[in-house]
Amino acid sequence: MPNKGYKQTEEHTKKISQNKDRNQKISNFRTGIKFSDKHKKNISLSHKGQKAWNKGLTKHTSKILKRQGEKHSKIMKGRKGNIVSIKAMTNKNKGQKRTKEVREKISNSHKGMKKPWSSKYNSKRVGSLNPNWLGGITPEYAARFNKKIWKNIRRLVIQRDNHKCRHCNVYLRILDVHHKKPWRFTKDDNVNNLITLCRKCHRKEDSRLQRIEKTKPKNRIVIVYHDFEEKYDKKL
Repeated sequence: MPNKGYKQTEEHTKKISQNKDRNQKISNFRTGIKFSDKHKKNISLSHKGQKAWNKGLTKHTSKILKRQGEKHSKIMKGRKGNIVSIKAMTNKNKGQKRTKEVREKISNSHKGMKKPWSSKYNSKRVGSLNPNWLGGITPEYAARFNKKIWKNIRRLVIQRDNHKCRHCNVYLRILDVHHKKPWRFTKDDNVNNLITLCRKCHRKEDSRLQRIEKTKPKNRIVIVYHDFEEKYDKKL
C-alpha cells in the first residue's frame, strides 16, 4: 500500500503506542551511533535556508503548541527536582575562578551591546516608549512610586526621622513612608504629611484606617481627617 495520502486509524495508532517492546527496539537500535564530521557537515548544509516550523507562532495562534504546552504542564505538575542533582549543579562551579582568557572573551562578546541596567538606556524606555506599554493601565497611586520625585521625598523623610520608626522607635533597614492624611483623599506628598514607619506599624495604621471607613461610611473623609489629626498632634 502506498504511504502517500494514507492516514492511520485510531485503533492502529493505539496499538503502536501500546506496543512497548517495539518502541524500545527502535530506541535501542539508534543508541550509541555517532555521526562522522562529514555527515554532520552534510546535515548542516541541508538545513541551511530552512525556516523552523514554529517560528513566529505562539500558544495563542497555534493549536499544536497549545496542545504541547498543556501536555507538558500536566507531566510537570507537582514534580520536584532531585536534591542530589540540584546540589551537584550548585557545587560544580563553586569556588572556581575564571582564567584571563575566559574573562577577555566574555568582555569582547559584550562590547557594543545595549546595557538595559544603565540609566541612559532606561530613560528612553519610559511610558509609551517602553515595549511593554499597555496604554497606561497602571493606576495613579501605584505609578507615582516609580517616579524620581517620590523617591527623593521618601529619602528625605527617612533621613529626617534618623532611619527609625516613629511609633516603636526601632532602627531598621527596610522602612515605609506613611501619609498621616491618606493620599487618596488629599494627594498631598508634603514632608509635613509624611512619617517613617516600620512594616508592622504601617500595616496596623492601614488596617485602622480601613476599619474607620467601614464603620463610618458617611462623611468618612472628615472623620478620617479628625481621627488622624487627634492621634498625630499628640505624638508630633
